[in-house]
Amino acid sequence: MAKQKDFMRPLSDAEIEKRIKAWADVTMLSLELKHAAMRKRHPELEEDELRELMRKELSMLKIKQDER
Repeated sequence: MAKQKDFMRPLSDAEIEKRIKAWADVTMLSLELKHAAMRKRHPELEEDELRELMRKELSMLKIKQDER
């Protein structure tokens, strides 16, 4: 029962800020990893082309998620 009460308690502004920053860090690392994988998969592409390809792939993923 104590765990449930902890789960239900409101978050402080500092805790919210901490979680947002952690989420942003994870998101940025994920994008950097994706970019590195794309660079390895398509070494012939320029940076602009890699970014465009990433945008297209991420857009397609978003569309697939929205369909669910």
